[in-house]
Parts: sequence; C-alpha cells; structure tokens
Amino acid sequence: MRLLKAAVYIRVSTGAQATDGHSLDVQLEQCMEQAKRLGIAAEDVEVYREAGASGEDMDRPALTRLLDAAAEGRLSHVIVKHPDRLSRNMADKAIIVRLLKQHHIDIVFVDVPNWDQSDEAHLLFNIISSIAEYELRQIRRRTLSGKLRAAREGQIMPMGIDPYGYRYESGKLVIDETEAAYVRQIFAWYVDERLSMRQIARRLDECGAPTKTRKALTWSHATVAHILRNEMYVGRYTYNRRRTKKERGAVARGRLRVRRVIGWHPKTDWIVYSVPRIVDDATFERARQRRQAAHRQGSRRNTYQHLLQGKLRCRLCHRMWHVAASRTKRDGDLRHYRRPAEKSGAARQCSYRCRAIRAKAIERAVFGELVKRLLASQMWKEVTLDDTGLHARRILDDIQWSQTQYEQLVQRLQRLQNLYVTGDLSQVEYERHAQLLRQQQARAAARTVHLQSVLQQTESARRRALEEVMQMFLTGDERIPFAIRRQMVCSFVDECLIDASDDAVDVLITGPMVQLTQAQSMS
Repeated sequence: MRLLKAAVYIRVSTGAQATDGHSLDVQLEQCMEQAKRLGIAAEDVEVYREAGASGEDMDRPALTRLLDAAAEGRLSHVIVKHPDRLSRNMADKAIIVRLLKQHHIDIVFVDVPNWDQSDEAHLLFNIISSIAEYELRQIRRRTLSGKLRAAREGQIMPMGIDPYGYRYESGKLVIDETEAAYVRQIFAWYVDERLSMRQIARRLDECGAPTKTRKALTWSHATVAHILRNEMYVGRYTYNRRRTKKERGAVARGRLRVRRVIGWHPKTDWIVYSVPRIVDDATFERARQRRQAAHRQGSRRNTYQHLLQGKLRCRLCHRMWHVAASRTKRDGDLRHYRRPAEKSGAARQCSYRCRAIRAKAIERAVFGELVKRLLASQMWKEVTLDDTGLHARRILDDIQWSQTQYEQLVQRLQRLQNLYVTGDLSQVEYERHAQLLRQQQARAAARTVHLQSVLQQTESARRRALEEVMQMFLTGDERIPFAIRRQMVCSFVDECLIDASDDAVDVLITGPMVQLTQAQSMS
C-alpha cells in the first residue's frame, strides 16, 4: 500500500520576500505547525518552494510538480498559508482547488481554517479571493505608475536583456566597448561593403562574435536587422512605446508565459532618453536609405501566382512536383513545374528523370479541360438558366400578358358591334367607344411587337455573352481574377498525376471534375 504524504506549498513574488510576513521561511514555519496540529509528522511532509513567481501565473514549476504529485495519488493533504499563495486570480485558484479535490486531497489554509465546512465559509473564501485579485491589480497599477514617474525623472528602467552594445548600471546605460565594436562593424559591412543581413550574420559567426543572451549559438539576419534600425545607437532611446500583455501558452526563451505586443501608446506618452551613441548620424542615415531602397526594389519584383501549386504529383514515382523559375525569360513567364531535386545518397532515387514543364502551358491545359467539362455539365446549364435566362423569361411573361390584353379588346369590340346592330346602342355612342377600343388594340399590338424585338435582342446578347465567357475560360483569359481560377481548381481538382518521362506529357486529373461529365483522357 502506497504511503501518502502531505504537501506544503509556499510562494513569494519579487519584492515581497521580507515584508508583510510572507517570506518563504515564515510561510514554511506556519505551515509545518499546521501539519503538526493535524498529526502529520515532519518526515511525511514534502515542501514545494516557489521563489520569485507571480501569483497571476499558472505556469509555475513548483505548482506543476505539486499538481503532478496529486494526479499520481501521492498526496493526502495540501497545506498553504493563505489562498492568495495558490493564486491571485480567482479563475486560476478555482481550477487548482478543483484539480486537488478531484483526487480527494484535503486543502488546508492556515489563515482561513474550515474554509469548506459551511456555505458561509465558502462565501468568505470567495471574498478573500476577490480581494487578492483586486490587490494584484492595484499592485500592478502602482508598479507601472512608479516606473513611469521614475522614467520621466530620467531613470532608465531595467530590461530583461540589455541592448547589444550596452550594459545597465545604476539606472543608466553605459557602452560595452567589446560589443560596441561589433555594432560599428555591422554598420560598416552593411553601408560600406554592401553585404546583406544574412552575410553579416554569417561573418559574425565566423569571427566568433558573442550573442547577447549567450544562449543563442548563432546570429540571425533578424537580429542584424534590429541593430541596423535601432535609434539607440545614435543616442535616442524611447521608453513606453508599446502596450503589452501576458499571453498564456506562448513559449519564448523557455518560458511558458510571455508578453506580446498588442498596440502602441500615443506619441505624447513616449519617453525619450539621451544615451551614449555608438554610431554617427551619417552612417545610420546611409543604412536607413539602403534599407528603404531594398524595400522599394523588393516591392517591384514580380510575384507569381501558381494555379496548380500542390496539385501536381508524378504518376510514376508519386512524388509532389514544385514550382521554380527558369534561367531564361521566354513569353514573359519565368515559371515552370519540376520534380523534386535529388539528394546525393538518398534512399529512394527517381529513375524516371521527368523533365521540367512550362507552368503556363500545363496550367492552361488543366484549366481549359476543367472549363470544358463545366460548360458541358448540367451544373453550368442550371447556373446559366437561373442567371442569364431570368430576364428573358420576364419578357416572355410580358408578351403573353400583352397578347391576352389584345384578345380581350377584340372580344369587347365584337360585343359593342352586337349592341349597335340590335339597336341597344346609338351610332354616336358606338363610334365613340369603338374608337377608344381600336386605340387600345393598336397600343397592345405595338407593345407585343416591341417586346418580341427586345426578346430577340436579349437572346442574341445572351448567346454572345455566353460565347465570350466560354472563350475567356477556355483560353485562360487574364481578365478572370486568379483567385477565381484557383478556387475553381481547388474545388474540382484533387490531384494532377503527371508523366513527363517521354517527349509527350500525359496528365490524369482526379477529383470531382471527372464526375461533371464522362471521364475523358487528356494528353
């Protein structure tokens, strides 16, 4: 039978270790006295010590070990001095208590005895938890206010990692000459020798330049880019620019909870310091101009869109094909699809040696086949009837109504003549009513002729529009947005199995497209 032990959890955050009776030693002493009152021997107590951990975080090493021990069934009691030592967040605290209760563990708070023995005790526990969360928010607000006040008085706040080229001393940034020499060298390589940021990173690795954290083994182009655009190196350091918040589940530098930038403070709230400069203004400006020129040049580069990206697979070796740019510029298109490059010594070498295929040609062939099947399918007929045929049906309805009106007028004129013949209607009245009916007949007949002409023109325009649309799709006309063509391919094509081992290129298309009409072979 496994012997269960009691756990004592103690925690302090930075700045509270020797004040308010919350030091680790004070908490441990009071928790051990509580264990003794419960009849638990000192050798049956496991201590989980959390030093310098914030009460707003759930990701704490000692707390994680405590919860793991509880899940393994090794604990009978968990003794804590005060509920806010578990967490200052009400939701997190409720989660921790529920996890411990699920494993039938007695939770004992030294400062809140019998917290779960009655409804009133539960209410008091929740009130205490709310007060702890409120205190945390007040502490955070006062801390931020104090930092801003000190910053406006000229004191630079400590940073997690000192900027490269500087070190923090007594509220000031002073130059680290060893690192500053590398900063000057980075600007010289970029401005004078015109090296790229990746080339600079490789040179720094080759000459053994130390990284700032001593944890990263190599330099990256992103770090070089950050140095080249940092105004601190010309004597301007700006504080309180970014708004951040802690993000659960994020990982950075081995920590599970890190701060993410969520916005920017107004410029009126920024605090600008004067710090020792490492680079002169002229060199920094030349670096800025080169970065802008590189950005403009990059924005002018052709960005190709590939209709069959991720859709081509070799029918012989079943490997996915890739998109690449050719060395020559023919027909204004640099793209072609090719099989994956072979690796020396690879376990599976492709023996078929399929040749590369011009992207424009195969994209036009596959898309044209898709459009042919769409136009021949019942789906296309239904779409065209529901769309372009709607206006024609309305005109037909108007023609039918005009013809019915004309026939009714003919019948009314016949009845009028009968009344005149029988003497029930005078000649004056007959002529007046007959003239009015004949005018209405003429208007109805003219309206019918006009609507029939409009219908004929509409049908002709509809046929021309359909022919133009069909021609556009069949030829892959550039007026059709790429997003529409790509969406059609993704909707109807699963894969294009390609065989380019001979002079002729054979393509077999799989997916819903083959079900639009009878399957057809394409080569």
